[in-house]
Amino acid sequence: MLKSCLQKAGERLRFHNVLLNSESRKEIVGDFFANFDHGLSHSQAVWNRCQEIISQSSLLWKVAVEQANRVGRDGNQARQALLLASIFHDLGRFLGFSFSTHEIIGAKLAAAINPDDTGFANVLYNLIIHHDYVCPIINGYDFPFEAVSPLAEIFRLADKTSNSPSEEIRRYYEVGRRLAPDKPLFKPDIPAEVRFDFTNSSPAGKDMLTWFLLLFALQSTDFLYGDTRDAYAYWARGKKEALEVIGDLCRQEEYLDGRTPTEPEEAMAVVIRFCQKHNLIISA
Repeated sequence: MLKSCLQKAGERLRFHNVLLNSESRKEIVGDFFANFDHGLSHSQAVWNRCQEIISQSSLLWKVAVEQANRVGRDGNQARQALLLASIFHDLGRFLGFSFSTHEIIGAKLAAAINPDDTGFANVLYNLIIHHDYVCPIINGYDFPFEAVSPLAEIFRLADKTSNSPSEEIRRYYEVGRRLAPDKPLFKPDIPAEVRFDFTNSSPAGKDMLTWFLLLFALQSTDFLYGDTRDAYAYWARGKKEALEVIGDLCRQEEYLDGRTPTEPEEAMAVVIRFCQKHNLIISA
């Protein structure tokens, strides 16, 4: 089914120099099913989390369904939008696109499989296009107002909280090891003014710890609706344990060949200083 969707999208869209022929579609889908951090396993976790949020946020879900109704859809179709977004939101990564461009590629892919239903295609597009937005501290700008909607907020929350905070830190670590195996977990000589500045440089160019800070930067106040704020705050109680996982990863690195031992307490102290600098809550 996914290969068929890619074929349909490929017939309608041009993705720069990416060729969506039969062989490439087979390879993309194979990679998607085998990948554990952004592939099928992650999509399933996000979809499961969407359903949890729906069941716990009945009033917000009613508003989301009404949003879907405005384009001639019902609650089942609103769920379908969340399901398709769960599948397609990171698919751009498997076509070779970067972190900064994969959102728009995933959004275009998802919208392209619904060309005869412009309203639904637009809803689906808007669910995906800003799903990786974190907060003003990281992105340097407020969440785009035109992208605010109950469905999009439910999906963004689900993507950010599909695992516990501790599991997310470990997932970030595994992604780093897969994509940049030589990147250090922690470089204590990075100045705070450089490490904590996300406006002019990408965290990808630093150490893994800098990337971990994204999890601590996001706060419940970065969500608009009461239900999503409460759901995030409840999830965020695990951030204290996630901080301890960073220390565990530092100890784990000592046993990897060629790795420079790092001081767990020093790495954890960097996270605490970052939170203090921006008045961020680590754990309720």
